[in-house]
Amino acid sequence: MKSFLFPLTILVLLIYSCVGNKKNVQFASQECFRLSEKERNIYPIDQKGLDEFEKCCYVDSSNVALNRVILGDSLNYYIGLHFQMIPQDFELLMKQDSKFKIYNSQTFSTKDKYFYAYFIKNQKASVFLNRNVYTEPKTDLLIVFDIISPDSLKVLRAFENKQFFLDKINCKK
Repeated sequence: MKSFLFPLTILVLLIYSCVGNKKNVQFASQECFRLSEKERNIYPIDQKGLDEFEKCCYVDSSNVALNRVILGDSLNYYIGLHFQMIPQDFELLMKQDSKFKIYNSQTFSTKDKYFYAYFIKNQKASVFLNRNVYTEPKTDLLIVFDIISPDSLKVLRAFENKQFFLDKINCKK
């Protein structure tokens, strides 16, 4: 039964993600990303997007699947999903992966979500990440939301300004 549910879940997520406002990009099961004028959703994800995700953001042994690639003028976004992991386990894998150096971390929450945020340098790819990890309410999907740039100050500002991230994932405004 479990092996049947996984492909069915993927199919539902793909269908659901194609519906909606062009300025709002659905991801995971119930999440939404608000595009600005200078950002574009790359869908379907091309080989270049997969390669960039693997180079900048993929954590060894995590099996996080890339769900969205959004490109902007100064920041890019990679959104990954995992169906059977909790944020604390992902953090352990991330700390074991030698390409990532975590400079700072913090937690914050909203009414229904608890976020683990990190300011990271990928030492091999020479990019900086503001990584926000959380589980989607009701589905318990692990969401790994990476905001990346080679410019450390831009990423640090995103890390320090949680409202920037929360506004990006709130399409109800």
